[in-house]
Amino acid sequence: MSNLSELLPTGGGQNAVDFVATGNLASGQTVALKTDGTVEAVAETSPSLDSFQGVFGLSLSASYSLSSVYVPTQDRTYFFWSDGSNMYNSSGTYNGTSWSFSAVSSAMFSAKRNWAVNVFYDSSLDKAVIVYELTGGYIGRTATARVLTFSGSTVSFGSAAEINYYGIQPDITGDNNGVFAASYTYYVGNSFGVRQITISGTSIVLGGDDTAMFANGGYGNTAPVAYCDSIDRYVMEDVTSSGTRHLTLFSIVGTTPTLVSGVNLSSSGNGSAPAALSWNSDAAKLYAFYENSSTYATVAICSVTASTISVDSNTVISSTTIANNQRVFSSAYNPDVKQVFIGMTQSTTTAPVKYAVLSGTSPTFDVSATDMYSSSDGSGVIISTSGNAGRFYIGFALQSAPSSSFVYGSGYAATLTGTSNNSSSFIGITSEAISNAATGAINTYGGINEAQTGLTIGSDYYVQTDGSLSTASASPAIKVGQAISATTINMKDLT
Repeated sequence: MSNLSELLPTGGGQNAVDFVATGNLASGQTVALKTDGTVEAVAETSPSLDSFQGVFGLSLSASYSLSSVYVPTQDRTYFFWSDGSNMYNSSGTYNGTSWSFSAVSSAMFSAKRNWAVNVFYDSSLDKAVIVYELTGGYIGRTATARVLTFSGSTVSFGSAAEINYYGIQPDITGDNNGVFAASYTYYVGNSFGVRQITISGTSIVLGGDDTAMFANGGYGNTAPVAYCDSIDRYVMEDVTSSGTRHLTLFSIVGTTPTLVSGVNLSSSGNGSAPAALSWNSDAAKLYAFYENSSTYATVAICSVTASTISVDSNTVISSTTIANNQRVFSSAYNPDVKQVFIGMTQSTTTAPVKYAVLSGTSPTFDVSATDMYSSSDGSGVIISTSGNAGRFYIGFALQSAPSSSFVYGSGYAATLTGTSNNSSSFIGITSEAISNAATGAINTYGGINEAQTGLTIGSDYYVQTDGSLSTASASPAIKVGQAISATTINMKDLT
């Protein structure tokens, strides 16, 4: 017996199998098989935010440096921050209802606090690279990298490698195949730079470094970087000398970052600090987040090819003034739900953080700008990372002493589920209404369901992610059968 269909009778007639219902099911309802053997309606579940549930750190007085990374082999989210002198970490797991946090580590290594901690996990290596600022450089800061290795709730690290002596505010991305790209602000040249990085054991191997081709107006601005997997290209969000937000498309040839092309973001104001990038690999679109000339959070949806980058649209996410610091935006793409999370810190104390969830190429706002919580605790910083089962993990830390429930210097964690559906577990269509916990008849493949309305004779029908039957066949729709009357669908045996 190789699959479920062999358990079920086949052939024509009213072929039906009795199942127990989870929830009330209408007649003609498409249903999905649950792991406990009951059936439920095929439906989509909207994104849902869990409340902030706990403290993951107690020394985050310099919370601009906060960053996080999800490690799937551990099913654990790690949080990193600098207290101005040293790097620390703690980690947490989420069981679906609550967080469990490890103790804060002892000081890992020396690190400055100037908005410059970012981590990228490479799934092919089961290791990560962390970039940060170390004392040194032209203004007492220099971009630095280390290898991170994870075991249980413990993080070990390799020796420090200098990305660029004049580099500050580094970011990191990678191709999940052992190659990383570290971007940074090149302070002495008031521009930006990129360096290729690989790993050997627990050591950083420095590849090509390029500052000249990114000759834009850099100092005081972050330069997030993202990898576009389908075309093997990288994009950095930088700033021109006139203060306009700009996207630079580059490749890595051998070990050398190589300029491909670039484009300005329209209505981008004075190129102030907030910026974030996410590559939606399902839609093959780049989401570039920035502050527009009205100081509103804005997203540019961009098309990227191997040789060009262009802006398709610019859309205001929230018509609320955002704060002006380096961790105002945080975005993450989750491939399970094909959605992008964006968190935004507002310049208000009544609703200090908003979030939105976007997808597609329009973009589609699966969740429009929504207050994450309400308090009088003031502005802070927000971080996010993509986790398992379509879930985003979110961290928050305050930037000033609170006046109510939050504790200054503490980090708080939350989770957000992306839009999910159970259509991949479709098993059949009810031939009658079934009450919750009652047993009723389900027409399965090989049978005929006569509980429909408005079908077009001769048309093929597919179950959609929201449970409806439609002639739309685009994935992830699942073919059910062919209409033989306005009320009847022949559920052809597709096995």
